[in-house]
Amino acid sequence: MSETQNLTQNLQEQGKPDILIPDKQIKVEGSTQLWLYTKQYGETEVFLQPGFGQEVNRIEGEYKMEVPDSVMRICHKVKSLGGRALVVGGSVKEMVMSQEFDDYDVEPKDYDLEVYGLSEEHVTAILEDMYGEVTRDENDEGYAYPVLKVDVKGLAYPIEVGLPRRETKTGDKRGDFKFEVDPAMSISEASFRRATTMEALLYDPLTETVYDPYNGVEHIKNRTIEIIDEKAFREDPIRVLRVMQAMSRSEFQVSETTLKVCKEMVSSGELDTLSKGSIKGEMEKLLVKGKKPSIGLEFAREIGIVEKYWPELHALIGVEQNGEAHPEGDVWRHTMQTVDVAALIVDREIEGGRIPPQEVFEQFVNNARCVRDSSYNGIYIDRVSKYLMELDASEAGEVMIMRELASNTRKAHYEDTKRSMTASRKHAGRPNYVEAMALARATKFEQAKMHKLLSTRLDVLRASGKLSENDIKELEENIDAEADSVERVALAELVSESQDEARLVLTLAALGHDTGKPEASVFEDGEWKTDGHELVGVPKTAAFLDHFEFSKRVRNQVLTLIPHHLSPKYYWEQERDLKLSRVRVTSGLAELCRNLEAGDTSIYMLSLLAEAEQRGRNPDQNTMEPLEEEQASDLKERQEWLVKRTEGITASNNSGDRLLTGGDLLGKFSDRKPGPWIKSVLAAVSGEQAEGHVKDIRQALDSARRNLERFTEIVEQVAQAEHVSEIVVWEQLCRYPDPRVVFENRDGGAELGYNTLIYADTN
Repeated sequence: MSETQNLTQNLQEQGKPDILIPDKQIKVEGSTQLWLYTKQYGETEVFLQPGFGQEVNRIEGEYKMEVPDSVMRICHKVKSLGGRALVVGGSVKEMVMSQEFDDYDVEPKDYDLEVYGLSEEHVTAILEDMYGEVTRDENDEGYAYPVLKVDVKGLAYPIEVGLPRRETKTGDKRGDFKFEVDPAMSISEASFRRATTMEALLYDPLTETVYDPYNGVEHIKNRTIEIIDEKAFREDPIRVLRVMQAMSRSEFQVSETTLKVCKEMVSSGELDTLSKGSIKGEMEKLLVKGKKPSIGLEFAREIGIVEKYWPELHALIGVEQNGEAHPEGDVWRHTMQTVDVAALIVDREIEGGRIPPQEVFEQFVNNARCVRDSSYNGIYIDRVSKYLMELDASEAGEVMIMRELASNTRKAHYEDTKRSMTASRKHAGRPNYVEAMALARATKFEQAKMHKLLSTRLDVLRASGKLSENDIKELEENIDAEADSVERVALAELVSESQDEARLVLTLAALGHDTGKPEASVFEDGEWKTDGHELVGVPKTAAFLDHFEFSKRVRNQVLTLIPHHLSPKYYWEQERDLKLSRVRVTSGLAELCRNLEAGDTSIYMLSLLAEAEQRGRNPDQNTMEPLEEEQASDLKERQEWLVKRTEGITASNNSGDRLLTGGDLLGKFSDRKPGPWIKSVLAAVSGEQAEGHVKDIRQALDSARRNLERFTEIVEQVAQAEHVSEIVVWEQLCRYPDPRVVFENRDGGAELGYNTLIYADTN
């Protein structure tokens, strides 16, 4: 039997429905290339090697991945044409890790494929036929790999389909590569370009087979990261940072070879070519996805990254601390423990449903519903227009008017919505969320006009007999279900982005909270003191953040939290030890809340940072594990106090939650003219509301009357003593965040002159 006849028989036995079998339409060249004539794609070249996959280590039936139907369809189609589509990338590694380790359970978020045996043209044709538009993948440096992307409804991320290729470095820049696609490559040769052995794993979902060309499964079992080839690894310096963040995410260590190569790459300056965007991406993965960020950061210190590129962190190494307050060791060790516990705290708060906060979650729900409603219109237009196009030209013209209206509406509001929903643009294949939000923000007139056109067109469809009432009802139900799906996905994405931001902000704040200590530290009276290090740390942390490209919002939150990280403990101790009155503590906390809100953050996030700082003090030198909650002295009592003391403050700082307005005061005290007295009285009432003494409008008015009487008495006395007008004294009184502090000056016997109002401690 000839080789052609053997191949023909094999194809028949495999039951390939798309292939026409006659011998004259099959040509063989050597043993690597085959021409098939298919019903759907015409003449198709197949390059699959005989005995494909036999040359590598195969693990059959031990691991199983739940692969979406949309991915399985591609795998079946490729195999029916004589090729193979294998799952590659992080999802295979995570599948093995999740089944090997009880403490590791990660669901794949995306499914990347590598197709062997078919040309790029035929793979593109298959994807276009199955899922529509195909795009090319570009990395953050702006250069394209031979990777095809398709967006599939129901998947959060696009399916990326690569082809076996050789990569040749052509220059010093990260994007300086030449690619040579070769569908006939073996698995081992194609996987050689991967950075580490566990990244070289492949999985065939049709046979439940893991292909392991470089012993990656064994390295996973040993919790070790091992590079495949030094020369190939060094061609892309970002791989050093990928090893760093992978260590934090997996809690793996590196082999001696990997450590040596990474050290050499840092010392030789090979990382100098990396952009801030590339570095930011890997640091974000370390902090947001890392189970223990300190593992990757310790690796970065060991290979020289911290010293060479992040001097603000390197300065923490070896800086001694007060042994009684910080028994854990130097500032670097304290920072590593604090970062790790910050990650644990955010995960705990997410699991408890507190991140995002309820009010933010409700806003996300409203945004998602807005996306749903606007998407509904777009889906409706697309579905209905298909039937309307079958009518006459005038009817088709009406459809185009609707489409143009939707397009113009989106364009008119695009820039505004882009700022609030930029992250959503990456998800195509469903209605674009940015454009959907823009459409939802259209004027009522535009929306009404669109709905009128839709209603009119449905009437035309009914009258034409193209669609019956049952057909239209079914059409509407399907559209409704698709719009509901869009809403669910939009909400999940908003929540996930909010949670990722919270983890990034808190871990970055933990990483930078003590960057001021090296400069502020002094040895006095036999101990180390670091007075004022919180404020000194702000420019130091800002300089550290300059090495990356974090968003302005993230940067603002981090730099707002750092100077206040000791404030919760300070106010708790001041009130507990009676060093400050309750009024002054309330005033200080109220000002603190306002400062935090101005920086896009909250007292809640500050309380989490304060907890992380307190728990990052484990004295056991044999471990880097932070303290458990119950091991941190006074932590629970202090956190409960902070929540209770700020519940009313956060409400009173919000004008929408205040019980009184200036108009209420003018109505109550009709004998008084508008003036600065209103601001002072409202501030005093808000203070009592924050302390829980004022809970309704009646109590608020009583409070206003009492405070106004006392303020008026003091103002009159000061005005007479200083020979100034009362309005001037009232204006000075308005300078106080909580003007009730002047009562303490008076009741404590302090001088009540004009200078007292100007220079009195307002905190």
